Amino acid sequence: MTTVPASAGLNADLESDAVDGESPESTEAETAISLDAHATQLRGLGLEVAVAVTPPDMQAPLDRVRVEIALQAGGDHASPSGEWLVKFWALGPHKWREAIDGRHWKHGPPVYDYCMHGGNGGMIDPGYLGAMFNGFDCIASLLGQKTTVDTWFKVHLCAMSHMCELKPGMPGTARKCVNYVNIPPTWTGAPSGLTAQTKAEIKEMHPVVCDLVPNDVDGIDDVEGSAGYRLVFLEFDRDTIRSNLQAYIDEFHRRLAKVQADPASTPVDIARPITWLHQAMYRMEPSTDGNARTANLFLSKHLIEAGLYPSLLGWPDGAEVLEHEHWLRDVVVGMGWWLDCIAVTAPTLAATLPRISPPEWHTEDPA
Repeated sequence: MTTVPASAGLNADLESDAVDGESPESTEAETAISLDAHATQLRGLGLEVAVAVTPPDMQAPLDRVRVEIALQAGGDHASPSGEWLVKFWALGPHKWREAIDGRHWKHGPPVYDYCMHGGNGGMIDPGYLGAMFNGFDCIASLLGQKTTVDTWFKVHLCAMSHMCELKPGMPGTARKCVNYVNIPPTWTGAPSGLTAQTKAEIKEMHPVVCDLVPNDVDGIDDVEGSAGYRLVFLEFDRDTIRSNLQAYIDEFHRRLAKVQADPASTPVDIARPITWLHQAMYRMEPSTDGNARTANLFLSKHLIEAGLYPSLLGWPDGAEVLEHEHWLRDVVVGMGWWLDCIAVTAPTLAATLPRISPPEWHTEDPA
């Protein structure tokens, strides 16, 4: 059995996708996905590919049809878009790991469809993984195109496509409401409360899109085990939400261009503005639902376009509550996990990519 080294307690066994117990077979057709279109897309770029399809594991009827894209010798990888697509689909049949928190991989691909992790208030989210693959397809088609507020909502529409009938008018549109998110310090990886640096970074965000309020504020119910502050997504009309998001995207492009123009910039320096925007997307809640998954899709896009590679996130919600340098480190660590994974699924590619050392970060006592 070939396995990926377990990182920070995450079980990344690439051969153990089976899900304990049985799941309703009626949804197998809904979740099965063929990557033939991806192979066609790669062939259009001059890449010779072979697509091998095998039936899903009998122990995991919900596991989507396994498809492996094998890059053959002699393919033309010279064009940036070709290189980007190779990286984007390098996980092959394990692409689903980019759509699932690393701490929940042990439950298998349908973990969020059937709430097998016990989170989300116990609510199932049927169609989640299939919609995320729609989001992957959308991001793949946008590689090389400049990110804008319109592309954000286009990707959001795809990533939330399973909600189009359940919540008509929500996918792909800005919200017009107030949402509250609790910040419990007992979450895995979170400091005991918020550090002074995190609070300062949230207070200094411009445009102002969120705020911190004490847990005991009137109108917000306390949650057992929580303490300190909650992040409040402020109420705006939809035009203002779109304008705020575009302002952060514009600043991201400015910061990234500056660091890329500096010959002394390291891969970590290049990742810094990318993770800055990723955190901003988490903290501004542009739509009513599906914001985190959309932000994660753009994280992969921007890392690949900047000459880096995707990150497998163990606890992506940390983007909301961690100070930026801590979150930057988590993302770079996740890039190492991705590299470990493709050492199994795409060893030739893995051998050409450098491992990036995570930046130093020292835990600060919460203020």
